[in-house]
Amino acid sequence: MIGQVEFYEKAGFQNILSERCYEYLVEKETIGVQIQKPMGMLLRFLRMCLANGEPLDHASKSAVECWNEKDINETPRNHYYRATEIRRFMQYLEKAGIDAYVDRDIRRVQSSFVPYIFSHSEIVRLFAAADGLPYTPISPQRVYVMSLLFRMLYGCGLRISEALNLVMADVDLDQGILYIRNSKFGKERLVPMSESLTFRCFQYVSNVGKHRKDEAAFFQTPCGGHYASGTILYAWRQTLYCAGISYGGKGKGPRVHDLRHTFAVHCLQKWVEAGEDLNAKLPYLSAYMGHAGLYSTQQYLRLTAEAFPHIVSAMEHNFDVFPGRQVEL
Repeated sequence: MIGQVEFYEKAGFQNILSERCYEYLVEKETIGVQIQKPMGMLLRFLRMCLANGEPLDHASKSAVECWNEKDINETPRNHYYRATEIRRFMQYLEKAGIDAYVDRDIRRVQSSFVPYIFSHSEIVRLFAAADGLPYTPISPQRVYVMSLLFRMLYGCGLRISEALNLVMADVDLDQGILYIRNSKFGKERLVPMSESLTFRCFQYVSNVGKHRKDEAAFFQTPCGGHYASGTILYAWRQTLYCAGISYGGKGKGPRVHDLRHTFAVHCLQKWVEAGEDLNAKLPYLSAYMGHAGLYSTQQYLRLTAEAFPHIVSAMEHNFDVFPGRQVEL
């Protein structure tokens, strides 16, 4: 959390509204909430109030309604996030005895997006294409990075940010374990790797990371820092093309994140075909993937049924209530 003086400078003013905003963020951070995004949102809100000539001793209805207007190119998900973040702050102000307009008519828009689930043969082709990415003098180690990165995303079901944030000390080659820190929801977890993936990590370190310090990025850019997720997109699209997998365009996929979805679906498929009890297995998958609760994990049941329709009857038999027909992704 930045200091008070810097916060007020970024807000453009200091009074009861900005002071309560700073206190609100400190309180959230104290209970373990990651506040970088909320802070950015709230600073933008404060600057908007200042620029529009809104009263700065309370949060007016006009200020909140102006903030809640959807931008032309804004996604429903981002709009909902913006509106709910400000609503939480308004509720905080209200409890503190400050006049604040709380918009209670914010509706979550259900996304119609359906993840792309790679077939097993597509995964094989994808990895082969990553192994054969052409050399580029701008990023000479790119083929090593992408070859392992895509395998790790699929093999461990990681979020792209979790993989790119890894440092050398987070990859335990002796135990075959990844230490995932400061992940989504502020959670941390240990992620065991398969023997084959652990061996590939060992090869990667031998080739490009032998003398790196513990705090150095595991997937390191030519400049020595961490890759940004957007930087991976060009190599990802190039890999899809070389693997003969059509790319539908921005927002349509297949996305890098679909490797995580595919991991979950293939894992469930394997368990169903082996006759495992999904009621007992789902909590393990949920913990392994770092989900906040079972609801997120259960959504993969529908995707598994759609990708492998021949196992639907087995899923219904091995799961008390088949949520794939009730849960929207």
